[in-house]
Amino acid sequence: MAKLLLLSVITLFLLRFCCGCIEREAHALLIFKAGLTDSAGLLSAWGKGRDCCLWDGISCDNTTHHVVGVNITGFSHSPEMEGIISESLCTLTFVATVNLSGIGFTGTIPHCFTKLSSLALLDLSNNSLSGDIPPFSNSSSLTYLDLSWNLLTGSIPPCFTKLPSLAQLYLSHNSLSGNIPPSMSNLSSLTILHLWHNGLTGSIPSSLSDLSSLTSLDLSYNKLTGSIPSPLSNIFSLSSLDFSFNKLTGSIPSSFSYLSSLTILYLSNNQLTGSIPSSLSNLSSLTTLHL
Repeated sequence: MAKLLLLSVITLFLLRFCCGCIEREAHALLIFKAGLTDSAGLLSAWGKGRDCCLWDGISCDNTTHHVVGVNITGFSHSPEMEGIISESLCTLTFVATVNLSGIGFTGTIPHCFTKLSSLALLDLSNNSLSGDIPPFSNSSSLTYLDLSWNLLTGSIPPCFTKLPSLAQLYLSHNSLSGNIPPSMSNLSSLTILHLWHNGLTGSIPSSLSDLSSLTSLDLSYNKLTGSIPSPLSNIFSLSSLDFSFNKLTGSIPSSFSYLSSLTILYLSNNQLTGSIPSSLSNLSSLTTLHL
């Protein structure tokens, strides 16, 4: 009986002090919280109890107990929470998911985020972040990046071409300017590319046709000029294509008839001329056509 009691005490000790999150990571999270105005007390549980793995929105690795996820968007859609994103989050070197969308953040995106080599998902959408987009050239694990619905300026960093795992990229509804880098065609894993509602200029790079896995391409509400590249018809996986509200000229490529997976095609509010290619009747999956 004495041995059993001793074993129980040791087990409780290990669970209480050895299986909680890393102390420095808990400290980093509290610094992040200190940069927020949380009048509704949505993060009131943070700091209460030694184990930050039990705090709202925090997830840890079951073996190492390192923080691997910070997700406070699911319960923080409230005008009573706002603030800045503290660079203390960059000390969470094992974090794979950071979802801070719709909170009301201001200021800039910490450039140190680019040093988080384990980061796979970063969602900072629906905030009021300003400044430029950090160069995520070292984020080789990044598969999902959503910076849409902010106040970001500057150009699209060419370093995005060094993200081999990136599958979804959302930069819509900002104030980005400049050209679409032709080198974005190097994002071989990309399935979704949304750049709508910015101030992008220049022509649509024909090199985007190399994105063979792309299913959704939205470049609407920009200032793009030139003709629609016919090589885009080589993206057979494409199901949604939106080039509306630009300054595109020329005719509708008849080769678009090869886009057999296309269900949505928006080309309205441009300066296109010529006739509607009869070959578009071959698009048997098409449900929406706006010219």
